Amino acid sequence: MWCTLPLWRRPGPPLNATTIGSTVVKMSETLQVDFRDIGDERVVLRARLGVNMTSGRRISCKREFINVSCLWDDEGNRVQITILPTLPTLKCTNFVWVSVSYKDMLKDCFQLRGAHWYGGGVHFDQSWPIEKVVRSESPFVTGDFIRQRRTHHGGVGERFWLSSKGAAIVVGPHVPLFVSLNQSSDGRLCLVGKNGFPYRNSRRAPPTLDYTVCVGRNLVALYQDVYKLFFSSATGAPDEQLLLDPIWSTWAHPGSLLDQHKVEQLAYEIDSHEFPRGTIVIGDKWEYCYGDMVFDAIKFPDPVNMMRKLANKGFRVALWIHPFSNIDCATFNEGQRRNYWVRVTDSNGNFSRVVSWWNGRGGLVDVTNADAVKWWIGRLAKLKSDLGVFAFMFDAGESTWLPNDSKLTAIDGAYPNVYSTKYVEAIAERFRGAIEVRVGYRTQHLPVLVRMTSKYSVWNASNGLRTIIPTALHFGLMGYPFIVPDVVGGGGGGGANRELLVRWLQLNVFLPAIELSTLPWSMFGGFDDRLEYLFKKAFKLRARFAPLMVSLAREVSTSGSPIVRPLWWISPTDSVTHDIDSEFLVGDSLLVAPILDPGATSRDIYLPVGFWYDEIRDRVHHGPIWLLDYKIELSEIAFFIQIPKPTVNCA
Repeated sequence: MWCTLPLWRRPGPPLNATTIGSTVVKMSETLQVDFRDIGDERVVLRARLGVNMTSGRRISCKREFINVSCLWDDEGNRVQITILPTLPTLKCTNFVWVSVSYKDMLKDCFQLRGAHWYGGGVHFDQSWPIEKVVRSESPFVTGDFIRQRRTHHGGVGERFWLSSKGAAIVVGPHVPLFVSLNQSSDGRLCLVGKNGFPYRNSRRAPPTLDYTVCVGRNLVALYQDVYKLFFSSATGAPDEQLLLDPIWSTWAHPGSLLDQHKVEQLAYEIDSHEFPRGTIVIGDKWEYCYGDMVFDAIKFPDPVNMMRKLANKGFRVALWIHPFSNIDCATFNEGQRRNYWVRVTDSNGNFSRVVSWWNGRGGLVDVTNADAVKWWIGRLAKLKSDLGVFAFMFDAGESTWLPNDSKLTAIDGAYPNVYSTKYVEAIAERFRGAIEVRVGYRTQHLPVLVRMTSKYSVWNASNGLRTIIPTALHFGLMGYPFIVPDVVGGGGGGGANRELLVRWLQLNVFLPAIELSTLPWSMFGGFDDRLEYLFKKAFKLRARFAPLMVSLAREVSTSGSPIVRPLWWISPTDSVTHDIDSEFLVGDSLLVAPILDPGATSRDIYLPVGFWYDEIRDRVHHGPIWLLDYKIELSEIAFFIQIPKPTVNCA
């Protein structure tokens, strides 16, 4: 890597440059950094440091062996630039700002233009790549974008960005980080370190901005090297039954109508229609009172017998769980008495332990309190052993459920993402791979299913079908390979028709786990034999490829590679692959190209380098090649298997 840092100078001849390793510091009108390619010295990334600093301030720089320290002499703010010892194929530079005042704002920006970009936090209208996303400056914390799409990222994200030109940015975990993309159409990714909500700086310490920029050989090699340097891969895989068999959810039944009979009826219908058994998730409103973890005795008069019946039929049962307990529930009073809920201070300075969530008001378990975790997890474990529950599907866990004035027991609240980390760690420590969560921040090492935030039942990129592949690719790149793409057809916000359901299922067939709530035999006013036929055809294909999902899941702990991969994973120097958002790889040898538009029965498909067997046409294509206007009927999904060079001619 070659790093050029022009600095402010007064009129007159330019000052001499200072060189440390392959980093050159020199004076100019602006504080600019050019990161150059390892081999040919082309600029792969350009940054401006101290963007918010008042122009005209004098900057003095001093060389200190392998670093350069630059001081704004009348501000007191200082940035230290250090060359890090890494690999021969990876060159990294660390930037650490030191500020002097609680009110300081530290802002560095990177040019997005001229490259494709990936990473960061998941968005409501997720795209792949992300350089065209417009996002005003907002805190980089896990959130629920269904409720606050403009200000919240989603539940999964890492402080990690990757450029197709071969540059990566990783921000330290203890930075009160705000991020903007293309704010005011400026074509920049900006990182800001500053105090303010939701970063709770009770010590009133000055903010910091600490990040590392790395340059590598190519997109894939860079990703793999940087990931190993800063993150961890999963130590195992989720329970294989959750990958092999479908997850049947009761979400399609309104909570007020859900009862024991309907759960047993669901199992009966799955059997009678000869669909594969799997795990039945009992969703919202199974509890008598939110957080008590006790079945509603009126709606579920005999849960033990229900569990036994389902087990005898070959089904496993999972329960929907959340970290809240409403104020009118017995468990809330117990947690209140023991100080197990997150503490909140109201506007008058009075302490409380009540937060608001989508099903009311109550306590939020403090997952940084060891005693609270032991108590909460212990109650879940008892439920599991008493009733024979197979798995738990955990909701919430995002840091934005913490009110502005909340306080955690054992962790500095200045870094709210820690709530998401501790939440998943507490769950996984006891229940390992038989769980599903919807949050992920620095929890890549845990072998758990990670579900996308609820999707809308629409085709477009407003959190609909179009966002599933970009979100799956984003999850994988951030280190969360065990993906659950919400329920087939989405959870609402438009209403799914037959075509959308079929195309959604066909896509889902090739993702790690498959979850359904809309049943083909009970849609659209009655039995639909055509829809059921198309569902069964898709499930037959799923049964064929489910063992591949299990095999790739087992490899994650050693390879560190995602299960769902972008096309550039096998062809990193092919620029055509860098912005393809409607195709994906499963492993290295299975390419999937689903239909994503209403009424469409054809699409263009790009096959990267290699020989690809086309099962629909029963022929081999030699890539790289575009297959234009490729016909795909509603009963079909296009997929291609990479094979060795054939001995006969191919397209």
